[in-house]
Amino acid sequence: MPHSSTFTSCELKGDGPFTIFVPHADLMTNLSQDELARIRAHQQLVFRYHVVGCRQLRSQDLLEEGYVTTLSGHPLRFSEREGSIYLNDFARVVSSDHQAVNGILHFIDRVLLPPDVLHWEPDAARTPPRNVTAAAESFGYKIFSNLLTASGLLPLLQDASHRPFTMLWPTDSALRALSPDRQAWLYHEDHRGKLAAILRGHIIRNVEALASDLPNLGQLRTMYGTPISFSCSRARPGELTVGEDDARIVQRHLPFVGGLAYGIDQLLEPPGLGARCDSFETRPLWLEVCSICGREPPCPEGSREQGSPQLCWRYLTKYWMSPTLYPLGLHSIWAHPQRRARGCHRNCVTTTWKPSCCPGHYGSECRACPGGASHPCSGHGVCMDGMSGNGHCWCHPGFAGTACELCAPGAFGPSCQACRCTSHGQCDEGLGGFGSCFCEEGWTGPRCEVQLELQPVCAPACAPQAVCRAGNNCECSLGYEGDGRTCTVADLCQDGHGGCSEHANCSQVGTVVSCACLPDYEGDGWSCRARNPCEDGHRGGCSEHAVCLSTGPNARRCVCHAGYVGDGLHCVEEPEPPVDRCLSQPPPCHVDAVCTDLHFQEKRAGVFHLQATSGPYGLNFSEAEAACRAQGAVLASLPQLSAAQQLGFHRCLVGWLANGSAGHPVVFPEADCGAGQVGVVSLGTQENLSQRWDAYCYRMQDVACRCRDGFVGDGTSTCNGKLLDVLAATANFSIFYGMLLDYANATPRGLDFLDFLDDELTYKTLFVPVNEGFVDNMTLSGPDLELHASNATFLSANASHGTSLPSHLGLSLVFSDVGPDNSSQAPVAPWTVVVSHVVVWDIMAFNGIIHALASPLLAPPQHRAVVAPEAPPVAAGVGGVVAAGALLGLVAGAVYLRARSKATGFGFSIFQAEDDADDDFSPWQEGTSPTLVSVPNPVFGTHDAFCEPFDDSLLEEDFPDTQRILAVK
Repeated sequence: MPHSSTFTSCELKGDGPFTIFVPHADLMTNLSQDELARIRAHQQLVFRYHVVGCRQLRSQDLLEEGYVTTLSGHPLRFSEREGSIYLNDFARVVSSDHQAVNGILHFIDRVLLPPDVLHWEPDAARTPPRNVTAAAESFGYKIFSNLLTASGLLPLLQDASHRPFTMLWPTDSALRALSPDRQAWLYHEDHRGKLAAILRGHIIRNVEALASDLPNLGQLRTMYGTPISFSCSRARPGELTVGEDDARIVQRHLPFVGGLAYGIDQLLEPPGLGARCDSFETRPLWLEVCSICGREPPCPEGSREQGSPQLCWRYLTKYWMSPTLYPLGLHSIWAHPQRRARGCHRNCVTTTWKPSCCPGHYGSECRACPGGASHPCSGHGVCMDGMSGNGHCWCHPGFAGTACELCAPGAFGPSCQACRCTSHGQCDEGLGGFGSCFCEEGWTGPRCEVQLELQPVCAPACAPQAVCRAGNNCECSLGYEGDGRTCTVADLCQDGHGGCSEHANCSQVGTVVSCACLPDYEGDGWSCRARNPCEDGHRGGCSEHAVCLSTGPNARRCVCHAGYVGDGLHCVEEPEPPVDRCLSQPPPCHVDAVCTDLHFQEKRAGVFHLQATSGPYGLNFSEAEAACRAQGAVLASLPQLSAAQQLGFHRCLVGWLANGSAGHPVVFPEADCGAGQVGVVSLGTQENLSQRWDAYCYRMQDVACRCRDGFVGDGTSTCNGKLLDVLAATANFSIFYGMLLDYANATPRGLDFLDFLDDELTYKTLFVPVNEGFVDNMTLSGPDLELHASNATFLSANASHGTSLPSHLGLSLVFSDVGPDNSSQAPVAPWTVVVSHVVVWDIMAFNGIIHALASPLLAPPQHRAVVAPEAPPVAAGVGGVVAAGALLGLVAGAVYLRARSKATGFGFSIFQAEDDADDDFSPWQEGTSPTLVSVPNPVFGTHDAFCEPFDDSLLEEDFPDTQRILAVK
């Protein structure tokens, strides 16, 4: 058999069916060099131009159809001339109807070149690979390219795990054909999420499908999750359609980096997303106030003025004060007999966003009307569309069916025109009928309106399903086939599926065909559309905290709302709140505290929902109270729950409230949640407190503050470290702290004493004199310093007259009551030092407790002599400290903030630590050093004494040996 080896392709390995036009091999040698160059440059395109998919077309079929669409997407036209069939009036069929396994072949005498190849310039540069947006723009899909970018889907298309892609690109003309309202809604920045979902319904992952394979791929799934399929069009052989909306593929094999695209003539609508055409609606705003013309008040906030002010009547009181006299301070009152006068008010309008469905869509979800969005009611009726519509089709006269897809009884043809048969004839009715009249025996005429004078006689007799005609002819009745003597029922379900929908089962009893939609579809059988389980009135079984998304026929996907987690069937609130209040500014806890957010759910005015560990409805009233207490809360009151409801708190679970009442908050009206009402559904006070429900708790406090390990305090305002940390961080202890450092720097014993104070394993008591207690350049010796410490714990609660405490020096510290004038003295026993006038008790530290003294303690001279060889004086560094104290006094005077006079005795003045204090002052402590804390600042006597915190530079200057001392340690 003559053939051509020039055109071979793996695209013909599929099931087909195909119709292939093969250039005769003997004629291939007649091609010019230019034609050969064009064919070699576009071999695949030229091959596809010679193949028609979807049908096996014989010679007679080619002439009957007239036009076909090839695999390349280009049309071919057939005509007959001089007994031969011609393609595009150019190539002649020389041998036809050669049957193959998956198609039929026709041999032609010319090579067909599509327009793209004919207009190709041999010297044109080869097009480099392009990304999806660049490729879409170059092929003329500029709007879709822009939408891909705006929707944020480009990272998804760049993910190699999803490649290769098969994409469907709506043409620019299809997108421009959308109504202005639909375009405005689709392109609005507030609807980027919906736009991305719609575009994902145009993307198929992990497949690069060729046009030859599309009809045989079956059901695929888009990246939105909806099923999608391709089918052969009934309108023209070789033409392909997409989905159930019959979108046509208008351009094929558009390559880009990562996949292949096809142009389509409409925007697809994934189930469940609907088609919104929201619009802005301008409404006049009625103003009750009528003012003096020219002095009208402005339009209320949220509205704007439109046009000129309007006239109105303003009503006057009996007396009127002249406004022109107000600035002069005059109060003349004129009598005004007129009760009303002409005035003006501004013409104010307010603009609101009005949600609405696009034409051909109905319901709250804007679902497509029966027959599809592009042809509502099949173009033969009016759909009750809009958000308040029910999608019912009111069919035009002559049409019937759910989608007006059928002819009514007594109508025939594509236009469903009325039959004209008389009662003695049966009309060949229906969309495929021709309107001819099948007359009863003994009647004739185009309308069976003429009765024969002589009844025809047939021998042998006709079949029971036939009638006898003149000339001994028998004719089978409508719905039967045969020669009249024998008539059998025509298998109408085999022929065109009986006119039933492709998503329906066809059954036949006698000549009557019945159509029933498949379980996953709904309709009258002649027209079936995918069943949407999300419209069953129960959200498709999804959780009340989830959205139900239709993903195909009787299929749905449940997605939890933001702030909830789960599989969609069960959604619970995220364990972490959307905003961690511990991260708020200023922080609610001390810098050295651990902050814990006490709300495990999103804050709703302090109200949160609580369930038993066993699940819903597991708490009686007392257990509900205990469960709330365990969370640091109490049962919420009805007003508290109402406040939370107004902030958007929504639950369909009954819970206990304070005072033994029960209820739940409703924000979204639903039939099975509050009977469609919005507010707090209250069951009132319950007599039976043993009933088991959930609980609604109320908690004022948002966070819990706990000082981290190594610190003590309330966690909110105070977290103190070790004793030395508190000294370093408290400005009013700076002189004493400086002397400690000098002592440690001067002698080994001093270093041991510093180690003793820094040891965190033993709890000790330290008496610290405030800076104001060091008068006349006073200095302390080593024994004096050690006298201020004790390895015993002593609190203010233990203090009484004569109480004794052992000091680190070995002497006993005895407490004495002190009068208001600080003059009384207690008898002093040997080896005893009196402690009096403690100005601040119980400053907690991690390894001890500090009591602030009005003045330093001094060891007895005899004790100083005993330990003097081991404790040389530390006055060398004290002068600098005292000088620093004097300098600090000058600074305090310059930045004088506030002084408070006190009566006889002492008072306290609170100061705030420097925000930018350098924490390196306590480098021996691992981790971050504590910031300066606020402590009472004593004021002595009847005069005002004032001291401010130290500046960082001053501290470093006064204590230059700190780093060296600690390095030795």
